[in-house]
Amino acid sequence: MKNEMEMNFDIYFADFARQDEYDKIPFVAFEVAYSEKEKALRGSLASLQILGASVSVIVLAGLSKEYREYVEDLIRKFALNRVIIWEDVKVSEWHSRIVSGTVK
Repeated sequence: MKNEMEMNFDIYFADFARQDEYDKIPFVAFEVAYSEKEKALRGSLASLQILGASVSVIVLAGLSKEYREYVEDLIRKFALNRVIIWEDVKVSEWHSRIVSGTVK
């Protein structure tokens, strides 16, 4: 049986997939890239642009960290909304701050 969060996600996903008008939009969207290269990273940026969140974050981890400059160039050339690049280390730092209660 699905919990309430999963059921809500299904509703929003269904609405997005049908491209209906809906009253809630994503505020922040994350895309995690671990072993992706140029083509997949372009796809990640395109996915974030289609979603249309107020802020999008591409998290580079593993082998994808080598492509940071490439992703920065893509964002400068093609991003229509705010896209931030984080590395997995930054995510770990934020997690530690949240867990310890030092986020301000």
